[in-house]
Amino acid sequence: MEAIQHLGQVQDVTFGQTADVMAAHLPHVFGVEHRGRGMADARAVHEHILRTRPKVVVMETSAEEVPRARATDLRRMDHVAPETWAYEAALACGARVVHADRPKRITYARLLHGCDVEELDEAYAEEAVRNYRKILAGKHMHMWHKKRKDAFQRVVVEERDAGMARALANVLEEHDAKDVVAVVGRRHRYGILKHLVQRCRRSKGRIVPGSMLEEHLDWTEDIPEDQDWRKQHPTAYGVKRALFERVLAMTTDPSVLQDARRWMGPMEPDEAHAHALAEEVYGAPRMMLACVPPELRECVVCARRGQEKSFAHAIEELGRVRPSQKGSGYSDHALEMLRGLHFQIQ
Repeated sequence: MEAIQHLGQVQDVTFGQTADVMAAHLPHVFGVEHRGRGMADARAVHEHILRTRPKVVVMETSAEEVPRARATDLRRMDHVAPETWAYEAALACGARVVHADRPKRITYARLLHGCDVEELDEAYAEEAVRNYRKILAGKHMHMWHKKRKDAFQRVVVEERDAGMARALANVLEEHDAKDVVAVVGRRHRYGILKHLVQRCRRSKGRIVPGSMLEEHLDWTEDIPEDQDWRKQHPTAYGVKRALFERVLAMTTDPSVLQDARRWMGPMEPDEAHAHALAEEVYGAPRMMLACVPPELRECVVCARRGQEKSFAHAIEELGRVRPSQKGSGYSDHALEMLRGLHFQIQ
């Protein structure tokens, strides 16, 4: 859990600005882990709202999307999402709850319909790198530390950062920063604060809505599905949908993936067949290894002595099915390797 509680934490976001001056114009922003049900996030959010009694609680997740906690759940905070506790605390202290994010269906559409299969493949690879960096827990992190520019980062993170920052700015136009608390996902906290700080600089100390979405003017625009392309390319659609679902599975709560599947609806038989095969390939841990740089892979994998080249060759073979490498997303050879790889590298 991350929040602006001390001046030192503000300074890393203000990029050298005087911390106490900038902090006076910034609301208290919690960055929580959506997939976590940890006691620390839930308790910190809940206790802060009840203690400070803000007038407005700005939430990334709408009240309709956060299930009310049952009475039996309230005794075990580790089983309750931080957003649920924020909503309950806001109701208890009479604060107004503001939904800052766009509807999920727009994010789904912009990611699935607005990106091609190669972009989704690259997003999968970037998330694989991110996951392995977390496993390494700081070892050699500088070797792969770079700013992400993939489709997921653009559509799911950056566009929504700008939009939620604008919603916060609208609230801050009517209320002092000390009367506002925001609860957003951990990935969004830095980007939202960056937008607010930039707006504060331009407006000489005031955070005003203005035109905070210069680079994301279409962030609420829905992108319709190309039905003709889908009918003409059922296999490609099945692979694209498998990659879309896999990226969501790696980054969000399972309930979000279920919601996305309901939004997408059923598939035709040809689409479902390609989807199942691509899902088998991209759902394999070895495919994640095939998508990361070789130097990172070497830090993650400890092959048996004498088997290093065999394992590296098998992983490289898997990587050739990637759409971003001119592959089809799956192949009979790749499936055979995945189903019998443990025999081949013994």
